[in-house]
Amino acid sequence: MSAFCDDADVADRLENVKMRSQETADEFETARRRAKKCKQVFERIRKERFDRFMNCFEHVSNRIDDVYKVHLLSMFYISSLCSSLALLIG
Repeated sequence: MSAFCDDADVADRLENVKMRSQETADEFETARRRAKKCKQVFERIRKERFDRFMNCFEHVSNRIDDVYKVHLLSMFYISSLCSSLALLIG
């Protein structure tokens, strides 16, 4: 009779271990899915921020380029004007 009880106890313990193992596997799968979703959201936000930064950077870069060109042209004209005046005066 004792052997029968031991077998029943072992069977119950084995069943409990199987159930806990399945629960753990289910929890792991749920955590894996959540982590994957979080990573996708993170990557989407990172890409949006990068795109916005690059748009802003390009805009600023273009404006600086325009201002630089105008500044160089005006310096060229001033230099030419000074040279012309020097020739007229001198």
